[in-house]
Amino acid sequence: MARITVAGYIGFGNGGDEALLALLVGSIRAVLPGTEICVLSARPRKTARGYGVESVMRYDPVALAAEFSRSDALVFCGGSLIQDLTSRRSLLYYLRLLRAARAKGMKTMLFANGIGPLTARGGRAAARVLDTLDVITLRDGASARTLAVLGVTRPKIAVTADTAFLLSDLAPVPGAAAALGLGEGERYAVISYRPWRNYTKRLTRECAALADMLFDEYGLSSVLLPMQRPDDSGICRAAAEISHAHTAVAEETLSPGMLAGLFSGAEITVGMRLHTLIYSAAAGTPAVGIAYDRKVSGLCRALGCAFVGVDGGEGELFGAVAAGIREREELSLRVRAASADMAARARGTVQHLRELLMA
Repeated sequence: MARITVAGYIGFGNGGDEALLALLVGSIRAVLPGTEICVLSARPRKTARGYGVESVMRYDPVALAAEFSRSDALVFCGGSLIQDLTSRRSLLYYLRLLRAARAKGMKTMLFANGIGPLTARGGRAAARVLDTLDVITLRDGASARTLAVLGVTRPKIAVTADTAFLLSDLAPVPGAAAALGLGEGERYAVISYRPWRNYTKRLTRECAALADMLFDEYGLSSVLLPMQRPDDSGICRAAAEISHAHTAVAEETLSPGMLAGLFSGAEITVGMRLHTLIYSAAAGTPAVGIAYDRKVSGLCRALGCAFVGVDGGEGELFGAVAAGIREREELSLRVRAASADMAARARGTVQHLRELLMA
């Protein structure tokens, strides 16, 4: 029986990454039944209970050594793990994991990961390690181009799609918005902001003003969704406090089924984090992205969704949102078609894992 060790940004309260793990675990169990799964987590007990897997503390060297000694493969579970925009320490942690796995003779795979942004120094360090891996599947073409620039050629490399698109395969939990505090049948938008450098105060005011505009002009309430806790919780709560609209803040990390239910019932989504926009598209709900990073603008282009820059004004954002509501039916068909294509490609990622384990 094969044993897979899964690494990622798990146990930190990031709703996007936690949903990625749930979707990955479900894919492995569907295609590779009986496979043992152990997840490296900042909160291993909670992870083990929540996903029905084994879990060890991601920072415990003794536990990691023991796990790597009995595992067949190390799989990076998605997201942008190979980057040093947010932290060089984070990049070095993940590279050390990969080196340790190779030293133990484990097979290694990046599962629909994004690559970059990377500084010149970080890129050199990443290239040395990535070129030793067995399989690298990527969520977008930009990541493939980054690997080419880095000179990574030895692994099997394939562009698939973000695992988050598999949310479309799940049955939405009914009444998700009502469970968060909205009235039954109340029409709503999903708004998901994050702090970003010296823009945070302005983004907080913009988030509140957006909720007010949606309420005043379209009669829409707003669910303010922090995708990364506690980082995003502050901006969502502060916006709710200064907004006169009817709002509800999602205080807990939502399950994939709850996310599917929440987004499928929304009129429109406005979001900064990548997985907010992917989950919205997977549910067939048009979105407007706020591009603080090239990955956000790249995704919006691929989906046919509007986006504005993080340094844009309220006028540009409100205009894009108004157009999204006005053209909702057409945009919904477009994002459903794009999301279905992405989901089909995402399903292929686990086949690469299957072939790796069977080799």
